[in-house]
Amino acid sequence: MNLESISINRILNKPLKDKPLYISLGQDCPYLEQFKNLDQKELDNWIQNIHAKHGVSWSISGDRENRVDLYRQNKQIVREGRTVHLGLDIIAAAGTPLYSPIDTEVVHVEYEKGTGNYGWLIVLKCKVDETALYLLFGHLAKNKLAPIGTKLRAGQVFGQIGDFHENGNWFHHTHMQILTTRGFKEGWLHKALCTPKDLATIDECCPSPCY
Repeated sequence: MNLESISINRILNKPLKDKPLYISLGQDCPYLEQFKNLDQKELDNWIQNIHAKHGVSWSISGDRENRVDLYRQNKQIVREGRTVHLGLDIIAAAGTPLYSPIDTEVVHVEYEKGTGNYGWLIVLKCKVDETALYLLFGHLAKNKLAPIGTKLRAGQVFGQIGDFHENGNWFHHTHMQILTTRGFKEGWLHKALCTPKDLATIDECCPSPCY
């Protein structure tokens, strides 16, 4: 796939001068001791304070970060050893609109109930050099969520970042993950994390959005 051959629209319609901050939530973060024991509302406040300190309104975090300490209170994640985060967390205020990065079609909309899950999620299908890719966005709001079958042009709104009561009770962000057809069929739609061992072959199912 030649990603350089396509024009990609901004997912957040922010001014070019409003560049994002990168905030690691993994084991390499120098502030790990400050946030690893916070609940999600406290973590959201911590992140907003970081934004204010650096004069930004949004940040990104996540791809291939090993988040052992952040997830250590989740018994299922600890048991399965899935602590490596797949995809990017795009961190902004609840209600922030999200825009399709390229021409896509909505192929899946779901509410995944339960604390620690996605809440509202959407999957957009696109083609790059005739290869199908699926763009997953989780932790969304029900309001303004585009229905299945909607064909989106690049730059059209498909949803917005959800609040705690509808986003799986997570800090305010959307989880963006790319899936291949194999990854979509094999259930990586509901797996935002993998084990360190999975990293050797994970690109076959979930290519990194940072390449």
